[in-house]
Amino acid sequence: MRSAWAAARALEPSTHWFYAKNYLLSEAAWARAAPDQEALSGYVERPGRALDMGCGPGRNALHLAQLGWQVQAVDLYPWVVRQAQRRARQQGLQDRLTFTCGPAQTLRLPPAYFDLMIDVLGPASDLRPADIGRYAAQLCRSLKAGGTIVIYTYLSASELEQKQSSLRVTRCREDPLGRWLYLQPG
Repeated sequence: MRSAWAAARALEPSTHWFYAKNYLLSEAAWARAAPDQEALSGYVERPGRALDMGCGPGRNALHLAQLGWQVQAVDLYPWVVRQAQRRARQQGLQDRLTFTCGPAQTLRLPPAYFDLMIDVLGPASDLRPADIGRYAAQLCRSLKAGGTIVIYTYLSASELEQKQSSLRVTRCREDPLGRWLYLQPG
């Protein structure tokens, strides 16, 4: 356990310490939650390529793979990525999923490649305001024409739009803990 704690500290400073501690202690309620089917309905019916940023143990990535999507899933924490890979193998979905460990905002993503990108309390929620614009621009470059980015965050639609100019909010759905923002380039 001690080496896992040391790895958590080495990966990211204080903002991610909360996530690392909760994953290591198996206290992360979001890790045990069901996939966000309601939030993704209307966007997943026609399979394509998806990117799940901050995938955690894979709940949404695995759900998309079950629906026929090819999914690239990214998380900062290696032990969480290993857990997601294990779950994919157990469900026979490993051929539909590619897992990457590291910060989503530093990935080299192919241009106009993804039909859907999801970020559920992932990088969009944790980035410093100055970095959100670069992150949004990176997502836009990798999104196919007509594609959608779905972000679950504590930020309001206007806060997100003020911090970057690459994406426009096309839909917003509130829930008791945060909000679902549906974005497209523009």
